Amino acid sequence: MYYILYAKGIRDKYLNHIYCYATNNIDDFNYMSPFKRQITGLKKNLRFKSFQFISLNNSRYMVGAAIADLGWVGHGFFYCYDYQHNIVKELSFLQPFSSTTQVCKHHIGSSFFKKASFSMEIKKSAQQRQVRVRHGRQLLLNASIAQTDSEPLVLCSPTGVGGWT
Repeated sequence: MYYILYAKGIRDKYLNHIYCYATNNIDDFNYMSPFKRQITGLKKNLRFKSFQFISLNNSRYMVGAAIADLGWVGHGFFYCYDYQHNIVKELSFLQPFSSTTQVCKHHIGSSFFKKASFSMEIKKSAQQRQVRVRHGRQLLLNASIAQTDSEPLVLCSPTGVGGWT
């Protein structure tokens, strides 16, 4: 297993990857306290964060959609900026304890978020990503994105005293 924080035995701040990880697994996540003690169990689960983010841009729209499992809360957000009319539509919802939030830990699978009448789903296959966002009866986004049109983005950045995101 390749560990993102300890590549080649050193602790890199920023890593540039040309491939996507096969899985993002909490069992391989080694979380330490600022005092260098290992954190396990419920505390580890609440500190493990994962997310799926989709960004689409063309000559008329800029769209962003994300599903995040922050451990203690699930977060789903959608925004769409219309360049021609200078209008932004933004929706953001939180779900306590990530109860209706699932972020796929593999490069193929499904992620979803639901809160009241807002729902978002991101389905990943080897060839494409299918993104659907609904608010009430309104379908805000129904997009298919070919995998050849995008590259994976892996970001690792320091947070707090000894944490990494």
